[in-house]
Amino acid sequence: MGYFAHTDRDKNGIKLKEDEPLSGHLLRTAETAEGFADKFGYGAWGYLAGIFHDIGKYQKSFQDKLAGKICDVEHSGCGAAELLALNKAAFAPNKNPLAAAILAYCVAGHHGGLPNGGADASTAEASTLAGRVKRTFEDFSAYKRDFSDAARLLSELRLNPSMVPAVPHASKEEWKRFAVRLAHLARMLYSCLVDADFIETERYFDGEKTRAVTADFKDVLLRLREKEDYFAAREPKNEKQAYLYLKRAEILKQCREKAACLKGLYSLTVPTGGGKTLSSMSFAVEHLLKHGMDRIIYVIPYTSIVEQTATTFKDIFGKDVVLEHHCNFDFGDADDEQNSFRVQRLASENWDAPIIVTTNVQFFESFYANKSSKCRKLHNVANSVIIFDEAQVLPLKFLKPCLSLIDLLVKDYGCTALLMTATQPCFSSARKLKFFGSATELIDGYEKLYQDFRRTRVEFIGKKTDEEIAGMVSREEQALLIVNTKAHAREMYLRLSACFGEDVLYHLSTNMVPEHRRAVLKTVCDRLEAGLPCVVVSTNLIECGVDVGFKSVYRSLAGIDSVIQSAGRCNRDWKAECGSVYVFKADSPFEVKQGEMLVAQGVSEQVAGKYGDDIISPEAVTAYFKTLYDIRGDETDNCMIEDNFCFYKDCTVKFEFATCAADFKLIEEKGVDVIIPYCDDAYGLIDRLKFGNCPLSVKRKLQGYTVNVYERDAQKLLSAGAIRQVGNEKTGLVFVLTTLRAGDRVFYSKAYGLDATEADKTDAFFS
Repeated sequence: MGYFAHTDRDKNGIKLKEDEPLSGHLLRTAETAEGFADKFGYGAWGYLAGIFHDIGKYQKSFQDKLAGKICDVEHSGCGAAELLALNKAAFAPNKNPLAAAILAYCVAGHHGGLPNGGADASTAEASTLAGRVKRTFEDFSAYKRDFSDAARLLSELRLNPSMVPAVPHASKEEWKRFAVRLAHLARMLYSCLVDADFIETERYFDGEKTRAVTADFKDVLLRLREKEDYFAAREPKNEKQAYLYLKRAEILKQCREKAACLKGLYSLTVPTGGGKTLSSMSFAVEHLLKHGMDRIIYVIPYTSIVEQTATTFKDIFGKDVVLEHHCNFDFGDADDEQNSFRVQRLASENWDAPIIVTTNVQFFESFYANKSSKCRKLHNVANSVIIFDEAQVLPLKFLKPCLSLIDLLVKDYGCTALLMTATQPCFSSARKLKFFGSATELIDGYEKLYQDFRRTRVEFIGKKTDEEIAGMVSREEQALLIVNTKAHAREMYLRLSACFGEDVLYHLSTNMVPEHRRAVLKTVCDRLEAGLPCVVVSTNLIECGVDVGFKSVYRSLAGIDSVIQSAGRCNRDWKAECGSVYVFKADSPFEVKQGEMLVAQGVSEQVAGKYGDDIISPEAVTAYFKTLYDIRGDETDNCMIEDNFCFYKDCTVKFEFATCAADFKLIEEKGVDVIIPYCDDAYGLIDRLKFGNCPLSVKRKLQGYTVNVYERDAQKLLSAGAIRQVGNEKTGLVFVLTTLRAGDRVFYSKAYGLDATEADKTDAFFS
C-alpha cells in the first residue's frame, strides 16, 4: 500500500497532480527542520520532529480521507504519543526523558498550536498533551518501514549527555530558570518544525517560491558609510551645532570600535539627539560581519517610530533589504502575484530577511505565543543582532519574562542584544531580576556625554492647577504641553483656544486617527522650522521618535524616563543657548487616578526632592529606577507567565503553552476600534468594506483611519446612532462613524479628533 501526505484535487475531485508520497514529505520536512535547528545546536532534535510530525498520516482512515472519503481524523497526536511511548518503553527510567517530552509538545501542536501539558488525570477528550496522547488511534506502525532508525535516533538523544541540556543541581530558583529555558527550546524547535512543514507543503501545492529577502552585508556597510559621510560633511549653522555634530561623530566612532567585541549583551546609553539610530546600526552591521551572523532585528516600542525608523533604513539600504513588520504595514493585496511586496510578504511569515524593523508587541508576544503563524519565525532570530530601542519602556508586569527571553537568546541562541536608551534602567537591582547580568556599555563616560548634550534646564515647579498652567503656556510663542490623559489634553486645548488662533494652537492624541496626527505633525514641524508661533497640547505620544524642537516644554509629572523624553522635544537643534522644561504635578480632575503612572509619579517626586536642580541627571535616573524596583520589583511577572513552565526532580516537564499565550499581552485588548470617514480616501475604503470587496490590504490601510475607544464610549456612540457596524461574515464586522458632525454635535473634530461626550446629548439626529 502506498502512503501519501497530500493530494491536490479540484472541486470535482479530479487530481491536479500526483499525490505526494508521505515518506518523501516527512524526510524533506525533517531535513529542512534539521538545517534550521542546526543554527543553535539542536539539528538532530529538529530532524526527529520532522520525522514524527505526520506519522499519524499512516493511519488507513487518513489515506481514505485523501482519496475523498469524508471523515474526521486526528494525526498530530499520533507522533506525540509514539515519542512518549518509545521513551517510556525503550530506556531505563534514570535516563533523561527531556528530548521525547519536548518533541511531543512540538509534534502535537504543529497544526493547532502548542498545547497545555495538562494533568495525568486528563481524559482523552482534553485538548492538553496529556489528554491527546490517550486518544485511540488506528495502526500507524507502517512508518517504521520507512524510518526504521527513528527509535535509535531518539535513544541517542536521550543517552548522549552532550545532546540534552544539563540539569542543574542547585537552588529552586535555578530549577525554575531551567524550566523557562526548556520551554523556549521547545518553542524554537516548534518554530523549526512548523516553518519546515509550511515550506515543504507549499512546495508541493504551489512549487518553489522565492521567500527569502537577501542582501550582501558588505554592500549594506558601504551604503551605511556613504550616509555617515554625508552627515559628516554637513555645515553646522552655529557653534553649538558644530559641537553637537562632533559629539555624534565620537559616539559613532566608539560604536564602530566596539563592534569587534565578542557576542553578548550590550547597552548604548546616549542622550536624546545623539544619533543613536545610525550609531547602533553601524555597530550591528560591523558586528554581524565580524561574527558571521545572519540578520539584524530592530525592536521598537511604538508603531509610529517603527515606521519612521524603517523609512530611514529603506532610504539608506533600499526598500527591498528592510522588512517592516507591524500591524499597520501594507504588503499589498494578498492575491496580487505581481505586487512588488510579494516576496516581503512571504518573508514576513518567517522573518527570512537581512534587516527587520518591528515592534515590542510583535517580537515578545511571538516568543510567548503558541500558534504556528506567530511562532514560525522564531528560529530565524537565532544568530542575530537584536537592537531594543527605548528599552526602559518594557511594561513592569512583563519585565521578567521579557528579560528572560533576551538573556536566553544571548546565552543559548548565539544572539547579541543591544539595549538602547537615553535612560538606561538598572534591571538587575530588582530582586527577581538578578539573573539578568550587567550589559557592556558601548560608550565611555556617559556622565560627561550627558553634560555635552545638555541643551535644556529642567525645573520641577510643584503642584499647579489647569488654570495656572494655561496661564503660563499662554505667554509662550513656541511651546509644547504634555499631559497624561486624552481627556486632560482636550481640556487644556479648549482652555488655550481662548488665547491662540487655530493656526497657532494644535492638539495631538490617539483620539485622532493616525493620518490626522501625521498631517498635524507636518504642519507643526513646518511652523517650527519657519520660526512661526506654534503651541501644541499632546499626550505622551509625541515623546518618542518625533523630531520636533520647541523653545519651552511643560510636562505633567510622570516617570523620570518620560520627563527625559519630553525634554528631548525642547531646543532639539540647539537654536537657543538653553531651552526650558517645566515639570509640574497636575492638580486637575483629568489627571490619572490609579495604576502604574501613580507609582511612577510618586517615585519621580521623591527624586525631584533630592535632585531638584537636575532631575534628569544620570544620578537621578539611577535613583529613580532603583527606587521604582525597590517598590515594585516583586511585580515583574504579575501575570505569572513563568509559572506556566515546570521542571520536576524526575526530569519531567509540564508546560502550559496555551495559558501562557492567552496571558502574555503587552497591550491589553481593551476598547473598540472605530473607523472614521476622515477624508475621501477613507470613504473609498469604507465603501469596499460595505460591498465585500475587502482584501487584507484594505483593512491595513483602514488602520490609518481608526480610533480605539473605551467600550462604554462605544456603547454611547452606538446608542446615539453615531456609529454602526458594516461588513459581512467574510470581511468581518467593524464599527464605522456614520458622520463627523450632526447638527451642533461634532463627533469628530478637525482640532482634537473623536469626542464621545457628544453622544451624551439627548436630542436625536440619526434615524
